[in-house]
Parts: sequence; structure tokens; C-alpha cells
Amino acid sequence: MSNPSQPAEWLGLLKWSLSYTDGTRNDNISPMSPEDRAFLEEVMKHGIVNESERMKEILSELTLYFDSQDDTVSSPSTPDKQEEIENLLLELRDLVGLIDYAKMFTVMGGASLLMAIASFESSSSWIPSIRIRTTCMIVLATLCQNNPSVQKTMIDQGHLVRLMHLFISLFQHIQIRNSNEMNIDEKQDRTWIASMDELLLFSTRIMQAISASVRDFVLAEEVFCKHELSSRCIENGLGIWMNSPLQDESILSSSRWLMLRKKTLFFLQALITSDTSNASRLSLFQTSIDYIARHCLHSHIGTDVELREMSLSFFIRIYERQYDSNMDENTHLFLQEFMAQRCGIDSSTNLHEHQDQEDDEQEELLLCQQLHHLLLTRTSRSVVEASQVDSIDTNDAVTATHGPMLMLLPASADRSHETIPQ
Repeated sequence: MSNPSQPAEWLGLLKWSLSYTDGTRNDNISPMSPEDRAFLEEVMKHGIVNESERMKEILSELTLYFDSQDDTVSSPSTPDKQEEIENLLLELRDLVGLIDYAKMFTVMGGASLLMAIASFESSSSWIPSIRIRTTCMIVLATLCQNNPSVQKTMIDQGHLVRLMHLFISLFQHIQIRNSNEMNIDEKQDRTWIASMDELLLFSTRIMQAISASVRDFVLAEEVFCKHELSSRCIENGLGIWMNSPLQDESILSSSRWLMLRKKTLFFLQALITSDTSNASRLSLFQTSIDYIARHCLHSHIGTDVELREMSLSFFIRIYERQYDSNMDENTHLFLQEFMAQRCGIDSSTNLHEHQDQEDDEQEELLLCQQLHHLLLTRTSRSVVEASQVDSIDTNDAVTATHGPMLMLLPASADRSHETIPQ
């Protein structure tokens, strides 16, 4: 084998290689024509994209478009133009998926522009379409996902709190429309010109943006949980309105509504099982936790298997981390009842008897088995702790009544051989 430290050997190998050819040659070598050169320059110019420059271009186009809208509702943008704006936003979503580009776009003021479009903050009375606002929330969620720098900016500039207010405002309108009490003013009516399906999709994307802005960032979790609207956002997202379920059950069963409930449940699980979670956080969301147990587990209430599996996983993680000690006892008792009714589990029944179920139910049954085991473990642990407390109380009572008990040795014991320590 050649020694890489001796260049002469490599030079000889090169000469040997060049001496062997296949006998072909190109005799038509000539300078490049102006047409070919122009074509090559065009390919090099448009075939290679400068992502940072492209983000600036998109940001400029979006700003120009929204600033150029007339101060009247009689001259809305054409459908073709709205589709063009949506395509620009979707292209932007692909660009900011990389953490460095997300930081760069935020420094450019992109997060503020997206918030202004989605929350209709403009001096003009023109309001963007619901589809454009929804797409803005998709971009914002991508921007914040697993990006502490952008999440910090969302807090510092007040965007997280504005998202919460936007979510609550939207749900107030959905609640009014659901109850058929359409006695809202003209401006509010124009603000939410959309079908119920579009409004639910928009609310789902807002929840997704809130979740991406908060999850896995300690400061954001604290800011969200300390805000007065935090529990209300979660409750509305799950389907609790004024401490009561939605009036129209058809909305609950719609695909858009199920998507919102799943996004909200995923967000709540991240908050409850976070490393910085504590007893006060469970107390804050106790209403939502109890609602999940009573309304998201039973098949006769919600037929979506994925939602039930997510709910089971939610409680499994709580019991695995032993956060259940901070959970309301009524919720725990209800879960025990659920296991007995939903899965047919009691002290004499094993889930292996249910192996003849359909394949799509097997995962749910396995989760039920795991939750059932954790419930039994929790009950046993509570019994042991209670017995220990009773034992301590009994000893304290004896000591208080008779004084400390002395250890007496048998009188017949021969202790003559023992020496007394000096």
C-alpha cells in the first residue's frame, strides 16, 4: 500500500491514471454563447435561495399589503390576492421552522406583525379574512416551538397575554352563536365573519400558538399560570363554558372541536406534569382535571378513541409522578368508578379476558390496565400511610397517659460478668 507521506508515489499514480483513457475526446470546445451564459446566470440567481433575504422580502410584502388596505369595508382584497398572501405565509412557515431563522424573523419584527394581523390591530377598519388570521397562528406556533429565545420575546412584548385575550374573545362569540343570541354590535359581527367550522379551526390554531409559546419554558409557564385567564383558556378549550358543558352536542362531536380539545389536553398535560409543577398548579386546573375524568373518558360521551387514550395517558402520567396527592379526592374516586364501569375492572376481573376486542380498542385497554394498576397502588399507599399515622397517634396517646415506657430485663438474668464502663 502506498505511503501517504511520500508525494512522489501519488504523482506516479496520477501519471499512470492519465495515460489510460477510453479514446474519446471533445473537439467541439468553444466559448459559451451569450444565450447559454444568460440561462446559467438565471439558474444560479433563482435556483439558489437566500433564506434570510427571502424572509425580508415576505415580511415587506405582507407589511405593504396590510398597510395598503383602504379604510372602508367596501373594497376588500380579491380572492386571488388573499390566496397569494396565504401562500406567502405558508412559505414563511417553512422558513422559520429552523431555530436560527425563527430568531432572525422575530428580530425583524415578524412576531409583532403576525399578532397584529391575527388580532386585527390596525388603524384601518378593514379586517383580514379568517383564513389569513388562521395561517398567521400556524406560522406563530412554528416560530415559538422549542425556541426559548422567541418564547422570551413573546413574553417581553406582551404577545402571550394578547393571545390569551384573543382566545377568550373568540370563544365569547362562539358561545353567543351557539346559544343563538346574536345580539352583538356591527363591528363585533364583522370581526367574526366566518362559519362555525372556521371559527373552531381558528381557535385551535390560537391554542396551538399559546401552547408552543409556553411549553418547556419555565418563565412562560409561570407567566401563563399566574395570569387570571389561564384556567379559563383551558376550560374553554376543553368545552367548559361558565362551569357547564356546551349546549350544542353537535359541536362537541365535530372534527374541528375534537382537534381543539386534543390540543388543549396536550397543553394541559405539559403544564401539570412539568418539572416545575406544584400543588397550586393542580389546584388551579382542578376544574379541568375533573372535567376530563367525567367527560373525556366515557365512550358514550365522546366516541373519539384518540381523545380517550390521551385522557388515560394524562391521568397515568399524574399517578406515575405521584402528583395525585394534590388532586381532588372526588376525582380520584370517580376514576375508580370509571375503571369499574368502562372496562369491567374490579378486584376479581383481569383485562386479559378482553383480548377478543377489536384491534383499535387494544391500546385503550392496555392504558386502562396501566391506570387501574396505578389506582390500586395509590389506594394501597394511602392505606399504609393512614395506618402509620394511626400508629403514631396511638403511641403519643399512651405516652401522654402513662409516661415513657421502660425496658425491663428479666430478674433471673446473670449480669455479674458484665463490666460497668468507666
